[in-house]
Amino acid sequence: MEVEMFLTKSGFYYFSDQGTIFFAYLKWCLLETFTEESGKNPLMFGFSLKKSEATYDFFTTSEAELISWVNHLSFIVTMSNFDEYYITLKNIDSGQFGNVDLCLEIDTKLNFAVKKIKKAQLSTPKSQNLVFNEIKIQKKLDHPSIVQLFKIFEDSEFVYLVMEYVEEGNLLKRIIRQPEIAQFEVMVFTRNMLEVVSYMHSKGIIHRDLKPENILVTSKDSICTFKVADFGLSCYVSQHESTCTGSPGYIAPEILRGSPYNSKVDIFSVGVTVFILLTGCAPFGATYPEEILRKNLKCEIQYNSLQLRNISMVARKFLMKILKADPELRPSAEEMLNNEWFRERKFSDPETTSTTLRNEAARDFSNFGRVADRYLRH
Repeated sequence: MEVEMFLTKSGFYYFSDQGTIFFAYLKWCLLETFTEESGKNPLMFGFSLKKSEATYDFFTTSEAELISWVNHLSFIVTMSNFDEYYITLKNIDSGQFGNVDLCLEIDTKLNFAVKKIKKAQLSTPKSQNLVFNEIKIQKKLDHPSIVQLFKIFEDSEFVYLVMEYVEEGNLLKRIIRQPEIAQFEVMVFTRNMLEVVSYMHSKGIIHRDLKPENILVTSKDSICTFKVADFGLSCYVSQHESTCTGSPGYIAPEILRGSPYNSKVDIFSVGVTVFILLTGCAPFGATYPEEILRKNLKCEIQYNSLQLRNISMVARKFLMKILKADPELRPSAEEMLNNEWFRERKFSDPETTSTTLRNEAARDFSNFGRVADRYLRH
């Protein structure tokens, strides 16, 4: 029976020769290609869509048409046979459920970051939901400053998330490698970061793990352009969310108290990162994770300390607002974007943003680099 097929963003319509219209919802379907020999046609090309216990076979008129369908479907469905499409070059990161590898796409010769999740580690409903949730959230987000998820593959051992590769690495590595970052540059970074967070929150999504390790810098010369990554702990905004999650030193106090929380937790995490960039020090720095968490919970920051002596008063007031312990007093991303720091004349006036000004009040990160591993990697 011949049918016509029309692809949409979430599935495709197909029409039988009797004129009956069907719709196939493709998300979470596994796609496999095949060839069959036939008496009428020596070689027939097609693909199977598998979901739960059901399998549906579709035939194409040629190999070229099959390739075209696979190329389009690969952005919606889960693919099989990862090794037929990508070559693994090297490992670039590791995590709780697997590794992130640098992979070369065979057809395009382009590099991608591939998160390889071990299925053996997904033995509980909670761990499985974390992966499904990460995929759903990343597919929902479309922003130039957020790492893009392109394709998903699956085989008997792994789930593969094929993502945008950012060659310059994360902000943590940049902080350790770069001796100084000017206040002007931190201001631009902060404004751009709040715009991305505002976008995520407008989509009803909380990241819950914003920190330098999950911010990938896209330029060799500046931290102002970046891409937010790792949505493994992200969730949708809920009035009753109270799961304790995040990284010590970046967690909003209301999470540590076990109180219900909302998107304001991301604002606090951004504030911690900005504090580090402005001062070269961590606001809740300590030797052990338990001590970090204790300071993190108390949220006692000395804004008159030597760490902040070279920071402008406007920037200091910005930190005092964004790092409020009480989420009711902590502004939203949209409100913080209207902060006077971003309107400070010496930063907003193009005639005064000279090279000399851009280097004004640059922070020395040499000491922070020595303690970064024990503070940021817990």
